[in-house]
Amino acid sequence: MFAFLVAVPLHAQTAEKNISASGNRYLEICSSNEKPQAQLNEMDFLNLGLCQGFMLGFHDGIGTAIAILQLNDSSLSYLKNSMEDIKICTPAGVENGQLIRVVMKYIRDHPEQAHEPAAVLVVKAELNAFPCPVTPPTPRPKQ
Repeated sequence: MFAFLVAVPLHAQTAEKNISASGNRYLEICSSNEKPQAQLNEMDFLNLGLCQGFMLGFHDGIGTAIAILQLNDSSLSYLKNSMEDIKICTPAGVENGQLIRVVMKYIRDHPEQAHEPAAVLVVKAELNAFPCPVTPPTPRPKQ
C-alpha cells in the first residue's frame, strides 16, 4: 500500500512533464543524467527512464517512419531505415547516454531554440555533432 501511495504522486509529477514539448522540458527531465548515482531520488530515477526511453523511441521512430514511407513508395528502397537517411552518421560505440548529453549541450548552447519541440532539437543536435561525410558527386563520363 505504501509503495502505491508513493508511486501515484511521482507518476502525476512525471505525467505533467511532457518531454517532447520543448527543449526546456527535455533539459528539466534529462538533467537527472548529470547527477551522481548516490544523489538520485525516486523522481530522478523516473526522469532517467523517461529521458532514455524518449531517446530510444525517437531513434526507433525514425526507422519506422522511413519503413512506412518505403511501403508506400518503392522508389525509396535505397533508404537504410536509420538516422543516416536524415544525414546523421552516429559513430559506432556511441551510447544512449552520450546522445542525451549531446542534446543537452546543444540546447544549453542555443537557449534561443529551447522552446522548440524536443524532437526537432534532437535532430539539430545530432546533425551538428554527427554529420555524415559529404561525398563529392560522381563525375560523369565524357561523351
